[in-house]
Amino acid sequence: ILSRLYYLVAFFYAYSLHHLDEALTYSVISYQFANNSKHKLMQVLSFIPKIIAFREKKEYENALKAVKDARNLMIKNEVTLGKEHIDFYEASIYLEKMNFDKAFKIVNKLLNDQSKLYDNLVNIQLSLIQGLCYYYYENIGECLISLERAFKVCEDCNFVYKNIFVLTSIISVLKVTGKKDDLLYKTEYLKKIMGKNIVLIKANM
Repeated sequence: ILSRLYYLVAFFYAYSLHHLDEALTYSVISYQFANNSKHKLMQVLSFIPKIIAFREKKEYENALKAVKDARNLMIKNEVTLGKEHIDFYEASIYLEKMNFDKAFKIVNKLLNDQSKLYDNLVNIQLSLIQGLCYYYYENIGECLISLERAFKVCEDCNFVYKNIFVLTSIISVLKVTGKKDDLLYKTEYLKKIMGKNIVLIKANM
């Protein structure tokens, strides 16, 4: 229980972007409690806030080392749950390093085996990274396919806040294509969603 508690605190601090050193500290404490209680899954998960914090601090080599350590621990503990999260964060690190080839390779491998993607939010994030890579490669058609896949998951799961981000991305790409009808439809749809969920949007700002 304590391991999970410290993990949640570390995770919150990592994503808050304002207390990254605290996130690193609580991540270590989470691991220590998990190690003492021999909780194999929490031992692995405790590395996630560390990965995020190092990434946000732009200490990319430390972030990649944390990814490697988490993977080694997964093998040692024979844990498979959460692998897609570790892989996603690795891809996000390479994306921030502007290493599109490595990020693209990771997300393609994951998206090609949907049976192992248990988290819909991770699925969305992977599709977004894939779409961004396709945009970088100037393959606008495949970029839109990736973004539309993310949009479909958002719709199916009713992820309103994430859907707004995905739709905004699609609209930005459509402006490049000159597809006026598609652009108009997505723009109006975005306005409709934002109008219906203005309270939720303000709560997440």
